[in-house]
Amino acid sequence: MRSSADAASNTFTLAAYAVVAKKEGNVLLSGTSIRSALGLAYLGARGATRSEMGRVLGFEAGVDVRAEADLLRAAAGAAELAIANRLWPHRGLTLEPDYRSAMEAQGASLEALDFARGPNDARESINASVAKDTAGKIENLLPPGSIGPLTRLVLTNALYFKGKWDQVFPKEQTQRLGFYVAPDRPVISPMMRVTADLHYGEVGSAKLLQLAYRGSDLAMLVALPKDQGGLHRLEDGLSWSRFQAWTQVLQRTKVQVFLPRFTFRQGGSVKPVLMELGLAHAFGAADFSGIAGPPGDLYLDDVFHDTFVAVDEEGTEAAAATGAVVQTRGRPAPIPVFRADHPFLFFMRDTRSGRIVFAGRLANPEG
Repeated sequence: MRSSADAASNTFTLAAYAVVAKKEGNVLLSGTSIRSALGLAYLGARGATRSEMGRVLGFEAGVDVRAEADLLRAAAGAAELAIANRLWPHRGLTLEPDYRSAMEAQGASLEALDFARGPNDARESINASVAKDTAGKIENLLPPGSIGPLTRLVLTNALYFKGKWDQVFPKEQTQRLGFYVAPDRPVISPMMRVTADLHYGEVGSAKLLQLAYRGSDLAMLVALPKDQGGLHRLEDGLSWSRFQAWTQVLQRTKVQVFLPRFTFRQGGSVKPVLMELGLAHAFGAADFSGIAGPPGDLYLDDVFHDTFVAVDEEGTEAAAATGAVVQTRGRPAPIPVFRADHPFLFFMRDTRSGRIVFAGRLANPEG
């Protein structure tokens, strides 16, 4: 059952992916994590800032960060999924009582830090908390210099997932084979192999494979271009409606699968991405008077987003963290073969609600 909140989240995730995917190489982002962190700021936004954030992030029908997190935890089932939302206000910042109450209702923990006297100590405290929440996979969400004496509030979301495949890949079948990063340029990489009954389909120029996690409603959907050089054509025009069409052609059938083993991480500022999507007021003449102070006093200085993914014979481990820094102005015939030996897209999603948790592109399993 897909809700308007899931549709809004997925629309944002795929829009953000389209911006990030303009660069070459591997890509990984969690729109769920970005929206959760900024959802905490949205609840204190007012006027044009609130309207703009609602439109860009898909909050126009409201936001309930806690309820969305609870639904994802339920979907995880036997898989491990941890979600933590935290507020880090400056020790001298007096939060509006309604905002403090709203954060308690959203299940966001709060810890005051002294940004004025010890900005780097505060940054290290926040990074240590995020590292703990992501089992050590995201260690430096906030880079040096991201926190200064004028920082008044940091909002973080940390998301960690670890799940075992419902159908594991036998390790003895893994071989080092060519993965074509370009039609004429292979790199040698561990290629996992299995033949099993899985959800598979084809539509247009794509082959689609869904790999379920044991005891979980979460699964990984892999979209593989039929042509080795077809990745960008697959990405062009990727939308929530097209993604839905992909999931609707999946049918359980025996498939011979070749999938590379891979691990990579990405991170940095997503402020340029958000601004390209139309988020401008929040970074400039913002009104976060619902958090603290008068209109124009607080604004978003930057938004940092780090991600990690590891796919092997047993399953997937993934993590994401987002931090928003607020400052003051201051078909079956022969068995189908799914041979992922060239760049492809992958998505971790809730098969029950349709919510996309992670969206990524593997351009090179060797980094």
